Amino acid sequence: SRGTALTIYQIRLIDRFTNNIVVFFDSDAAGEKATERVIDLLKEYNGNIALFYHHNITLSAVVLPSGMDPADYMLSHGKEEFSKLLEQARPLIDFTIDSIISRFDLTSAQGKLAAIDRILEFLSTLSSRIVQEEYIKVVAEKLSVEEERLMRELIERNRRARGRISQGRVEQKKQFSPYDRLEREALRLIIHDVGEARKILLNLEEDVFQSGPNKDIFRLLKDGLKGSKEADVSQLLSAIEREELRRLFSSLLFEEREYENEKTCQEVFYMLKELDLKRQISILPRKMEKLSQQGDQEEADRLFEEILRLEGQRRALQEERINQDHLMEGQ
Repeated sequence: SRGTALTIYQIRLIDRFTNNIVVFFDSDAAGEKATERVIDLLKEYNGNIALFYHHNITLSAVVLPSGMDPADYMLSHGKEEFSKLLEQARPLIDFTIDSIISRFDLTSAQGKLAAIDRILEFLSTLSSRIVQEEYIKVVAEKLSVEEERLMRELIERNRRARGRISQGRVEQKKQFSPYDRLEREALRLIIHDVGEARKILLNLEEDVFQSGPNKDIFRLLKDGLKGSKEADVSQLLSAIEREELRRLFSSLLFEEREYENEKTCQEVFYMLKELDLKRQISILPRKMEKLSQQGDQEEADRLFEEILRLEGQRRALQEERINQDHLMEGQ
């Protein structure tokens, strides 16, 4: 294993040929380094878990003799022996747990406690509570420890981890401007909502989005969902090459859906439109003043007319928003 992460495109490509991914480890690296690499792989798996489930792909691991890679093994032992080796592949989580256990002296209390601590740290990184509970049973049996005791400790670790994540989200939100947060909310609603609610926001013009990455994601959604408002947006991930956009799209795709209704989408639609008009209006007076100072009164007058036109659009938008609110209240 070279520790490289699987891209969305690679996951989809693999699905054309097989539902099983086998990670090979050199026996010399099957200890601490292998465990760390497996954990990195599982983090990637957790981050794209919906896609792995969608494509029914499983991850397994097998250890090769020292100094060999899969090609070396097949050349020296033949295809049949290589097939037998593949049959020995074990689920990545089982492989990781056994790798951790093998590094500690379980005959001593200190060694067993250290192994438990390391395994619980690993299990707490898994995104599925069901998977965590199943492997707690496995670990309890392997280490002859009470299952309830392990579960209590894991729940406490999960609670602390959620606290850190929540704090991180709060700090992350502080880094975004209100305008940027509103744009991201529009993208999130397009991704998660279907039907008329999604259609409302797809009617926005891309220039309404001031953030470059947000605008790029909106363009991708608008083009990808054109004529198919019920489409599965997760399929659009494969079209994204830039890492920054992939991270943004993934975070929006796997974010919890707090609410979803047509009225919410309508509100976000009108807020973005009005903010865009306000932005356009706000930059024109300074340009007018500069043109007047330069003696170009004709161009300054033209900008004044533009301000009046944009103000008229803003008032019309406000009236439209009020009318839409009345219509929804009557439904």
